[in-house]
Amino acid sequence: MLLFPTAGGDAGEVARFHLITALEPLISAGRIKVYSVDNVPGQALLFEDHQPTVLAHFFHQYAAFVHDVVLPIITHDCDQIPVITAGASLGAFHAMALACRYPNKVRAAICMSPTFELARLLNGHRDENLYLASPLYFLGAAPETQVAQIRQQKLIMAFGSGPYENPRRAWQLSDVMRHRNIPCHLHHWGPTIGHDWSSWRMMLPHYLNQLTEVVPELQYA
Repeated sequence: MLLFPTAGGDAGEVARFHLITALEPLISAGRIKVYSVDNVPGQALLFEDHQPTVLAHFFHQYAAFVHDVVLPIITHDCDQIPVITAGASLGAFHAMALACRYPNKVRAAICMSPTFELARLLNGHRDENLYLASPLYFLGAAPETQVAQIRQQKLIMAFGSGPYENPRRAWQLSDVMRHRNIPCHLHHWGPTIGHDWSSWRMMLPHYLNQLTEVVPELQYA
């Protein structure tokens, strides 16, 4: 599994906030391996003088870099088993974007408390790079061959309605997927689930436990 950090996070964030600890039973049982990378576009967002055009380029190129450099390392280490992507908040965006842009390389995506509307983060800026980076924008006109592959994936969006959560951000993308007949699993965890690590430490083991039982070929990825 390739686990993306939140906005501004580095590869070690998921360990510091005990997400790896929550996954330890699955790791020890040999059912998953976990990999992570720095959230470079998310880190750039934190700079006060960031330029929207530059950030849009970062978002577009980041997925290409992960596909070209990171995924081959993971699949080689896991005997070519298809990868699961996962993340929370802005990390959920990267998990879904990678799955939709490269559906032949990703078998499932677990997106917790997701946000997909990048223009909202870039002061309303929109350009071709942003369009190509976000499934919220490109899925509506994606080629049928690409969409057919996406339909074979397990795409999960999980969220609550507690503090700092906004379910509407998941519904936006699910509407686009519905128009393209792409199955998407929307799970509302209730009003006590907020936008924080305690929520994600519950969600991620739950879904990985299901995926590695129901879809045997996902094990170790």
